[in-house]
Amino acid sequence: MVPFLPESPRYLISRGKIDEGTHILARLYGVEDDDAQVVTERDKILETLISEKETGEATWKELFTQGPQKNFHRVLLGIGPLFMNQWSGINTITYEPYTGNGKAD
Repeated sequence: MVPFLPESPRYLISRGKIDEGTHILARLYGVEDDDAQVVTERDKILETLISEKETGEATWKELFTQGPQKNFHRVLLGIGPLFMNQWSGINTITYEPYTGNGKAD
């Protein structure tokens, strides 16, 4: 079904297809292309794209350093709950080491 889905409005706007992106936003909201909500959303996307161009290309190093955007803190906040989820539920209770001889140790 993916080939039949429209492109992301953000992707279209980033590629210079602002009218097409605006039209997709309008379809998502079920309103006309010139609706205030659509125009506001489009303007936010444009502002974000301009801001991203000004800051430059992101690097993997930025994820693991504590710069002005606190990226490492954000990474830990994303990974931490997922890690704790694995060790606080059914995985902890049902885990039995397997030695390969058909018996649990």
